[in-house]
Amino acid sequence: MTELELINRYKQSSLRNLETARDLIKAKHFDWALFLGQLSLEKLLKALTLNMTILSMNFTKQLHWNIRNCGFHI
Repeated sequence: MTELELINRYKQSSLRNLETARDLIKAKHFDWALFLGQLSLEKLLKALTLNMTILSMNFTKQLHWNIRNCGFHI
């Protein structure tokens, strides 16, 4: 599984949890709705963190490549 697939899996799972939380609110099961709402947020934050980590790694790799090709030594 690629990083992008993992990010999409977290996002889709987060949306399903949020939908279920909304259904539980309608059924007045507030304790479970709160739990699934928190779980949804946690999965969304994991996806965002993973995405930001990948972007940071790509930027760092590109920066190192540029420095090496300009004749600088790290």
